[in-house]
Amino acid sequence: MLDKQPTMQRHVVHLHVATGSRWVSGHVTTNHRRLIYCLNREHRDMLLIEDAVVGNRPGVRDSSEELRVAYVSTARILFAVPVEEARDSSPPPDPLLWVEKRPRPLVLGVGRYEIAGDVFLVPEAELTPSFVLTGDRFIAVGDALIRSLDDPSLVQEQAVVTVNREHISYILRT
Repeated sequence: MLDKQPTMQRHVVHLHVATGSRWVSGHVTTNHRRLIYCLNREHRDMLLIEDAVVGNRPGVRDSSEELRVAYVSTARILFAVPVEEARDSSPPPDPLLWVEKRPRPLVLGVGRYEIAGDVFLVPEAELTPSFVLTGDRFIAVGDALIRSLDDPSLVQEQAVVTVNREHISYILRT
């Protein structure tokens, strides 16, 4: 008799993605419960967004195009906002793997946007140029306020935003 192979659980993460010129909204199916893990691990180069809406503003269907799937290069993503992550996205931390971190309030210049919020660093870490140059492509910014530099009336508050380090043009400590 053959042993049953364990199957990896698939999760659906709903999101809005900001590229240099357009927003893409929809969902990804992934092995990961959180968007940041999906972007940094499983979908490092290309993100397949299902039931996609491509437009000039996130989730707005005016003058937008609806597609069954959209392929987005992760290198072109400025930042991504999880609209709804997997329902069990925050399991209790594993005490053997958990690392204490502290919030550092910052303002990040990313393309045509400013993102103000908290980046979490280990206690002895400092914000240095290596912060932008090393580590995973995407970082999480908590309690984020996203401002459009083109239209100051466009402001969004988000619990978390995943920001592409490669598109950070400046960092301001607050």
